[in-house]
Parts: sequence; structure tokens; C-alpha cells
Amino acid sequence: MILVGNQRGGVKNLVLHLLKEENEHVEIHEVRGFASRNLMGALNEAYVISRATRCKQFLFSLSLNPP
Repeated sequence: MILVGNQRGGVKNLVLHLLKEENEHVEIHEVRGFASRNLMGALNEAYVISRATRCKQFLFSLSLNPP
């Protein structure tokens, strides 16, 4: 299995990438602990929280590529 991890700072680009039709398999199991019920809203909330901490790259994305 190939694991590729990246720190990220841009919510909009990540969400648009994940929700593209051309992706072979992307599954959102649950969005929990946020006022928003969708992915874009939840990640925007995380962004707002990160601004209070002066964090620059508040997201970590992991790509799993099984054989």
C-alpha cells in the first residue's frame, strides 16, 4: 500500500479536488463536531479556528493507494 501525506492550507482547493467526478473513490463517512453538516463548511470552520492560533497549514490529507 502506498501512503502519501501532505500538510495543506487551502480549504477550497482540497474540497474541490476531493469532490471531483474524475476521482476513482472518495468517501465521506462522517462530519462531526462542527456546526456545518457539509465538508466545505466544516473545513471552513477549522480554518477560522486556525486563524486564532496563527497556524499556517491546518489540514493534513492522506492518500491511500492500495495495490
